[in-house]
Amino acid sequence: MTHDEARQWAEEWTVTGDPSGIVHGRDALSRSWTTALAARPDLHVELDDVHLGVDCISIQYRSQAGRHVTEMAVFDGDGQVARGWGLYDAG
Repeated sequence: MTHDEARQWAEEWTVTGDPSGIVHGRDALSRSWTTALAARPDLHVELDDVHLGVDCISIQYRSQAGRHVTEMAVFDGDGQVARGWGLYDAG
């Protein structure tokens, strides 16, 4: 993945809203999004930066509430997200 591809992926990236922090599969991801958007119709993020690693990227953004967040995504051999983390400021 090039830096430009990582930046584009980050700009298209979305949050799950799943309170467990774990989402398995597309159907679960869709349900999580539906729940998150229903609870927060003003949900949006402002992308601050993107960092690229080997088979992974980190995305730094600010939430609609102004909180700073870093999301990490690790890709499998097919270019699909195999694992991810959300890191939120203590505020």
